[in-house]
Amino acid sequence: MENEIKSKKSIEIWEILKRSLSLYKENFSLFIGIIILGYVLSLLNTLRMIILKTTYAWIGFITSWLGILIVSWAYIALVIAISNRYLNNKITLKECFIAAKEKYWRYIGICILYGLILGAGLLLFLIPGIYWGTIFSLASITVVLEKRRDIGPLRISKELIRGYFWRVFLLELIILLFSLYLYFIYFGLAKINQNLATILLQIFLLFYTPFYIGVSVTLYYILKDIKEGELPIESEIPVKCVRGYLGYLVAAGLVILIILLSIFWSINLMKFFKKDINKEKKICEVGKYRKKEPIPVKEINEEKLEEIIMLSARSFNINIDTINRKDNFLEVKGVADNIRIVLDFMNNLKDKEIKPEITFIKEVEENKNQFTINCYY
Repeated sequence: MENEIKSKKSIEIWEILKRSLSLYKENFSLFIGIIILGYVLSLLNTLRMIILKTTYAWIGFITSWLGILIVSWAYIALVIAISNRYLNNKITLKECFIAAKEKYWRYIGICILYGLILGAGLLLFLIPGIYWGTIFSLASITVVLEKRRDIGPLRISKELIRGYFWRVFLLELIILLFSLYLYFIYFGLAKINQNLATILLQIFLLFYTPFYIGVSVTLYYILKDIKEGELPIESEIPVKCVRGYLGYLVAAGLVILIILLSIFWSINLMKFFKKDINKEKKICEVGKYRKKEPIPVKEINEEKLEEIIMLSARSFNINIDTINRKDNFLEVKGVADNIRIVLDFMNNLKDKEIKPEITFIKEVEENKNQFTINCYY
């Protein structure tokens, strides 16, 4: 494959996609094995949310960050695997992950820096973000594959893409549009079945990621072959200055990112625990949070009220056993998986101008809670 390219000075986008797909098919088991190991924590976290039908902020925080760190390691290993197979070198799954260790933190740093540059560019009326995002798009590949340290990955990416901006931009746009198309399908399925859509999205990412990275690696080698001997050498740039500025930028980016994430998660954790405490108080103090004068339901008779309650219960997977009519309220008895679902059901009724009051709730079995709610009208 490498010998084919040397006879050409340019290559069509379709040929890049074709070669990437061919490389993917020839090494399918190796590439998929690497990415499955990277996504295993994310998949387990998704299954936990689907099976348990609940989530906790601190668990989500820990698993999300661990997932990012593991996926990053798998991405580096995947770049190394694709590169070696592109050059017809044999390599095992274990060797890919071992080789990825020494590149790990440099890869993380360049990804953060690229994200900050892209974000700043998009804030500057979009066009600078598109330009910087394109010329630095190979930085995450060069940081893994380039052994030279005299110039940084961003500079190498810029020099490789110089003169081929529109071709690279069009290639990235095709990949992006394909991704967006599949995400539109995901959002459409999510309206029908959220769990099924989430599982299908995870499966799509498993199979799509090796192809996308393969396109970037193929583009890198083609441009490097075309630009052979054109990349700047150490004497052409102030190395210490570049490294110094790069270090300051990465450090500043990390500090800003840590501060923003700390603020974000602190606010969300405070809201979560405050909400839980308030709900637990309401459960323990049965009847104390009901207002003296319940909010009337406008123009709704008892039959209509029962229909609203049944529809709302069905949306929360709650089984209603009986609905008994009383003087000025309906007594609703049913079974739910957990207390949180009952509270969400009550909040949904409140949005429909019904005033629910819980009078009894008890866990009779695991994931089975009997309850009684009085719905005033």
